[in-house]
Amino acid sequence: MLAGFGLAVLQNWPPKPPVNEYHSLIKAAEKTLEDAKIRGNKKEAAAAAIHLGELAFSDTQKALAAYKEAVVLDPDNPYGWNGIGKLFFRTGERDKAEEAFLKTLNLSKVNNNKSLQASSSGNLGIIYRTRGDLDKAEQMHKTSLEINEKLADQIGMASQYGNIGIVYIIRGDLRQAEQMLTTSLDIFKKLANKEGMANDYGNLGILYRTSGDFNRAEEMYLKSLDINKEIRRENEVGVQYGNLGSLYLLGGNVTQAEQMFIKSIDTFKALKNKEGMAISYSNLGNLYFNYGQIDRSEEMYKSILNLFKEILYQEGIANQYGNLGNVYKSRGNLDKAEEMYLKGLELSERLNLKETMANQYRDLGAVYKTRGNLDQTKKFWQKSLRLYQEMNHPNAKNLQQWLNELIQEKKSHAAK
Repeated sequence: MLAGFGLAVLQNWPPKPPVNEYHSLIKAAEKTLEDAKIRGNKKEAAAAAIHLGELAFSDTQKALAAYKEAVVLDPDNPYGWNGIGKLFFRTGERDKAEEAFLKTLNLSKVNNNKSLQASSSGNLGIIYRTRGDLDKAEQMHKTSLEINEKLADQIGMASQYGNIGIVYIIRGDLRQAEQMLTTSLDIFKKLANKEGMANDYGNLGILYRTSGDFNRAEEMYLKSLDINKEIRRENEVGVQYGNLGSLYLLGGNVTQAEQMFIKSIDTFKALKNKEGMAISYSNLGNLYFNYGQIDRSEEMYKSILNLFKEILYQEGIANQYGNLGNVYKSRGNLDKAEEMYLKGLELSERLNLKETMANQYRDLGAVYKTRGNLDQTKKFWQKSLRLYQEMNHPNAKNLQQWLNELIQEKKSHAAK
């Protein structure tokens, strides 16, 4: 099981200052903050701290310290909480991000700040998506889209079309997902908004990978990577390295996949992005598994499972149970493999993660086939096939062939 990336389109990310101006701008902002504190003007000081956070946004810890100081100085300033939410999202601390975005939303309602209501609603939708609560995520994104439409905010509208598209990908509704993502991309192209275009190209890559169109997926990922490099979005550069690595591994190009995963890990390490690191390490663990380095992959999967539990990334947890099941199955420990697959299946069924469910039904069927329990094998493979067919997933063809062979095998047994 490959852990994929869905590019979360958090609204209103601060622009990164030009490299040659960065240090002078930071020093000026720090001086403005200190001067306001000396004068005892807390609201002015809070605004200065928020400005410092925006300038330092690429430096997670420095920016977070600035935003935290802002909300101490002025607890009712929603922009301070909004910055904190985005930075905790980056570090994978979802519970803290949710708390900050909820404060942002409530304060923006008190202040009748429609634009911030839209962005915080959308950002909460992303939090719920990463936890697997897709209905709540869709609701928040549609709320944000409705507000952005009333404001005639084209960027906000495009962002939410893209976010709704991600929800549909996870559900396996690829036709609706493509409609949402291409609508988003068209708007960003008209606005010449490179950040939005890069996000949509990356997510279209995920969509085409899911549908089995690997050539088109690679084209989309490379477009996203090139744009992100051009505009110096390092986090998203790491995302696209990971996506390309997953794609190459699926296509059997192990050497190229390893190179991409290592580039992705190095990028996320520099940014202290826990979720990105965990997903990249997970994919590298899959590579080692395919290489036959089972002990090394097991150690990596267990570490990643703990990290995903720490940041409450439910989809990642479900996938890691599946990966551990693969490890135990490869060793012939069918009881332990079944235990892991069932844990993953219980979680993926609760979250309605169709692709993960289909994979785990398939893998459980393989466990029962090895045991010689052909009735249970048929039951789980039929469930898996139905889900793959709903998603127009390329695995449907292989699974149908397996089922046909299984039926022939059962007939042979019955004839003896």
